[in-house]
Parts: sequence; structure tokens; C-alpha cells
Amino acid sequence: MSYLVLARKYRPQNFDEVIGQEHITRSLKNAILTQRIAHSYLFTGPRGVGKTSTARILAKALNCIKGPLPEPCQECVFCREITRGISMDVLEIDGASNRRIEEIRNLRENVQFAPSKARFKIYIIDEVHMLTPEAFNALLKTLEEPPPHIKFIFATTQPEKIPSTILSRCQRFDFRRITDREVASQLKRISQLEKVDIEEKALFAIARFAQGSMRDGESVLDQLISFCEGKISEKEVISLLGTVSEEHLFNFGEAIIEKDVEKGLTIIDTLLKEGKDLEEFIKELTRYFRNLMMAKEDLSNLIELSEEEKKRIMRQSKAFSLSELFYAFSLISRTQEIMRGSLDKRLCLEFLFLKLAKRQSFVSIEEILQKIKVLSSPASASGGLRRAGATSSSQPPPAEAKGQVDTPPNSQPEEKDCLLGELKEIWSECLTAVQRERMSLGTFLHKGEIISVEGNKIKIGFSPDFSFYCQNLERKENKKIIERLISEKLNKEVKVIFCLVEDNKKEDNKESKKDDFLPSSVKKAIEIFEGRMV
Repeated sequence: MSYLVLARKYRPQNFDEVIGQEHITRSLKNAILTQRIAHSYLFTGPRGVGKTSTARILAKALNCIKGPLPEPCQECVFCREITRGISMDVLEIDGASNRRIEEIRNLRENVQFAPSKARFKIYIIDEVHMLTPEAFNALLKTLEEPPPHIKFIFATTQPEKIPSTILSRCQRFDFRRITDREVASQLKRISQLEKVDIEEKALFAIARFAQGSMRDGESVLDQLISFCEGKISEKEVISLLGTVSEEHLFNFGEAIIEKDVEKGLTIIDTLLKEGKDLEEFIKELTRYFRNLMMAKEDLSNLIELSEEEKKRIMRQSKAFSLSELFYAFSLISRTQEIMRGSLDKRLCLEFLFLKLAKRQSFVSIEEILQKIKVLSSPASASGGLRRAGATSSSQPPPAEAKGQVDTPPNSQPEEKDCLLGELKEIWSECLTAVQRERMSLGTFLHKGEIISVEGNKIKIGFSPDFSFYCQNLERKENKKIIERLISEKLNKEVKVIFCLVEDNKKEDNKESKKDDFLPSSVKKAIEIFEGRMV
């Protein structure tokens, strides 16, 4: 006997065996029970989800010798012929091969003849969207008013290509993508019947690869049974299909959590050596962070992983805040767009990892508002006053109270004046050093003027005519060079602030005017987070 592939051997033979399409099978069974059977049906949905199988089951239910019944007997001559595909009254037509108007004209002529033996003559047209516009037009009248013994069942993966005149004459049923859990469950049942030993992780790896298609999952399982000897493991599934393992994703996530740069970059290097598609990896990374989000929200029922992997994702989700997950998702989405047009996909993925691993702590808006509420409360204000009083009382009395009128030689104002004077003395040397490091920066900085020195902050002003110079010096990489060179000259780490002289004064005036109308809680928030009004 010739070998029968699993996809055909375990093809559904009644409505209850159709996986993941309960909304459709229930409607069809009720229509048969109440004798409300339409003359034409349209089954749409992705590949491998049961459209043609459901059409055959419907044909058996209508033509069963005991029917029409929701559950065909599977034993009568009509059921057996339809199952074997040899019934003369149930005709399966490939829309791609019979798409011309001549074939549809022949069909239109043949529908006038009564069925040879069965109750109904049923036409199942697969991939009906492939018919030409002329063929659709030829079918219109027959489809609208067919003889009572004729039933049409159309199947397609692209319903948008079917003319609205055809759609309006059919009862439409949309088949949905089968979930990974449902695919894995069916594959487990088939494995038990075939006496094949397979890991649960391997079943979910096949289900993820199938992407909602039961037929694809069954085909992969068929291939794995031939490929593997003994128990089928997740590692062998990954090896055969070339997909990314969940272990790689979990390890990558751990590297992000631990901020372990070496570990993360090593994983990327390993993926390349194993010949993995980095675009496929980043796609799987999106799914991984989606699972982290579901785990964070305690929605484990929406995570399609094995029980062991589900527990692991729940543990890892505790290391992320919601704000960090939102940031990671937006960063991954942006990297996906860049990667499509990039020649060096490895570099894109490495920068993505470094950004995620070097992330700073995120503070949510809710936490900020809560802090403002606490700080602006009367109890907090009185507590602050008490602490201030205690601090002032614990400080030593001023020098005047002790009779010490002379100012200490190392007072803070003298430090500031000393640093300002020292900076002005060596300013020309600083300009020379910057110009030697980068000519353009030296030219820009030469147009600036030292305005003030407060602690380790140096403010350098530019007139509005040189705003372009100021903007260039404000760039992060340029500012770092200037701060480094000035710090070396002063033997002290300094920060440089560039500003436009006139605009800065105007801005200060605007800030002071705006502050007059602000609530005290907002002023407190601006003070805490060093913000400014815009």
C-alpha cells in the first residue's frame, strides 16, 4: 500500500474534527438542522486552516443517504465517494487552472442537468479569486438563480480580489488563523496515534513555524518523523527548520536584564555562525517582548508557550517595568524598519542590544504625579520646615556671633572668582587645544565669550548672529571634546553650557513671568526635576 501523508491521513471527516473553526462549523450544522441551506457559500482565510476540508464535509452532510444531517454517516456510498474524491456529483475545480470564460461557460451549461445519483450536484471551486473578470461575469446569473439541485462552495485566500457582485450572492464565512496551542495539541494527538515520542517544546516550535496553518504543521511533523531517530527534541526541530530557538530568546533577554554586553553580543555572533536570519530573530524578539508584556499584566492565558517556558517568561517579566517594555517595543519596531534597508543587519541588531542593555531607569508619569502629590501635601511641607529648623539649629553659629569678623580665606565666592580668573588666563590655550583637536570647533568656540563660572559649570555666550556656531557646539560629541580639553587645562572636571546672550535674558524674563501664574505643586515639580517652562 502506498504511503499516505499525515495531512491527508488525519484530514477532518466531520464538523467536530475541524480545528479552531467552531464559529463556522456551528453555523453550518444549525443551517442543516433548520433546513436553511444557502445555494452558494464563500470560505475565506489563510492557507491550511480547513476551508476545502469543511467544503467536503458540507458536501457529505448534504448528500448523505440519511441526510441532510449535521453529522454524515461516513458509511454510505455517497459519503465514501466524496471522501475518496471520486463522486460524480461533487466536482472540485481548481480556479487557477480553469480560470477562463470557456470553462465557466461549460460549467453554466452543465448545471442544468440533474445529479446522477446524489441529492445535490455540488461545485467546490478552490482559489476562486484566480478567475478572470469575464469568467466572474459569466457566473453571475447562474450564481444568483441556480437550479434547486445545485450548490456552490467557493474557497479563497484573497477575498479582496473577488468582485462585490459575486460576494453579495454568497454566504461568507471567514476562517481564522489556528492558534499555536491548538496546532500543538492536534500534533500531540497525531504523534500519540503514530506512536512517535516528541517533546512539548518541539511541538510548540513546529506550531510557531506553521504560523496558524494546520496543514503546514502536519507536513513538518511528517518530515521530522523521517529525519529523527528516537525522541524528537526541540533542538532537532530548530536544526531542520532553521528557526530561532526559545532558548536564544530567553538568553538574549537575560543579557538585557543583567546588562551583560559580552553575553548579548556573543549570542548575536552565535546566531550568525548558525546561519540564522537576523530579521527572523528580531521578529521573534518582538513576540518575546509581547509575551513579557502579557506576563507583566498577569495574562498568562494569552501566552502561547509550553508550561515550562511560560514559568520562565513570568520570572523574567519581573525584571522589567511597563515603561521599559514600551521603550523596548518601540526600539525594536524602529530597528526592524532600519534593518530592511540596511546592508549590515548585524550592526543594527548589536546597536539595538546595546541600547536596551544600557537603558536607564524609567519613571512613569503616575510615579511623578504621586511624588508631586506627596511633596505638595501640608504634612510634607510642615515636615520639611521641621527638618529645615533642625538642620539650622544643628549648624554652628555664624562668624559674626562669635566675634570672628574676618572671612575665611577659602570661602566659596573666592573659589568661583579664582576659577573664573584662572580660566580667563588660560582661555587662549584652551582655544588652541580645541582647534588642534578639531579645527571647526576651535573656529566656532573663538566667537564665544565666557559669561560666568558657577561651581564646575562654565557658561559661554554667543551673540544671535552666531547661533549656528552655538547649535553645533551643543551637540553631544562636540561638547564632550571641549569639556575634556578644558578640564585637562584646569586640572578639574568641568561642564560647559552654551547659550545665546540676548535670547537667554529674554527666556529668563519669560520664565519669571510664567512662574507667577503657576500652582505651587507645579513649581515644586519643576524644582525637583530641574525642568523649565516651554
